[in-house]
Amino acid sequence: MDYLKIIAQKNVQIKELEKVAQRVDELTKLLADAMFRISQLESQLKQNSRNSSKPPSTDGPKKKPGLPPKGGKRGGQSGHKGDTIKMSSHVDDLQLCAPKRCGCGKRLLRQDMEIHARRQVFDIPDPKLLVTEYQQLSCSCPACGQLNVM
Repeated sequence: MDYLKIIAQKNVQIKELEKVAQRVDELTKLLADAMFRISQLESQLKQNSRNSSKPPSTDGPKKKPGLPPKGGKRGGQSGHKGDTIKMSSHVDDLQLCAPKRCGCGKRLLRQDMEIHARRQVFDIPDPKLLVTEYQQLSCSCPACGQLNVM
């Protein structure tokens, strides 16, 4: 009789193990389905107007390519002492850029002008260096008092 009890217990254990194995198979299939769905959703997230037929308006806001980040690295390599060309006292050609009319329409030909800004352009033709200085002149309108700069 002890053998019969042992065999009955073993049969119960086998049935329980079969139920557990069946449940493991169900969960394995459920997990495979979930993993397939996750991969589908992830591939949809990676789509944009460049790699699918979606319109560009669905891409959302993004930075324009080629613009340097604000406050980021600027200029030459770190540790390099930069140089710039200084303003020259010898100018080969002087171009005056004076305003001719005010925004109100008044002519500014005989007004006292003063230098508002200066910049120089250094050109290297063969074989001589030509320096052109541009002096930007400004004056006040006698009619309305507005500062005029060309």
